[in-house]
Amino acid sequence: MSKVSNVATIKANGWQATLSLSPSGTRVSENTRSISWTNTNTWISDISGVADPGGSINTSITTCSDGGAFKSGTKVFASACANG
Repeated sequence: MSKVSNVATIKANGWQATLSLSPSGTRVSENTRSISWTNTNTWISDISGVADPGGSINTSITTCSDGGAFKSGTKVFASACANG
């Protein structure tokens, strides 16, 4: 692969939910952050961190990841979401 990229969106769900994220990412709203990264000359694009929801009882987190790979002018995309 010439380039592998990914955009992850993390959202804290619940009444008056807030979200703390490390690495911080881009603030979309009080309870949503987005983080993106690109790796070149590699076969994988990954990152690790901690998402800490707060602000309400029974808060959960939804994470969606949108990835893409590019090789010899061909583009491939995949998306997935998980709730926890």
